[in-house]
Amino acid sequence: MARKKRGEKQHNRPAKPKFTITAHQYHQQVISPLANAYRRAMKFKNYEEAGQYYMQLMEAREHHRHLLHRKEKVQI
Repeated sequence: MARKKRGEKQHNRPAKPKFTITAHQYHQQVISPLANAYRRAMKFKNYEEAGQYYMQLMEAREHHRHLLHRKEKVQI
């Protein structure tokens, strides 16, 4: 029986950096909480508060559309 060669171990390549679009990050951090708050206010029939959340949500979505067009990436 032949002996196994014990050579240098090959090291794995370092992990590739992960990126996401700033629009997706903005949606996760700003739009989703506003949408949840709006839905919650509507569920409990708090229409004054829901109206305020709706206006904030519309402004945030407009900004999100601009971010989608830019397609800037951020490392996670």
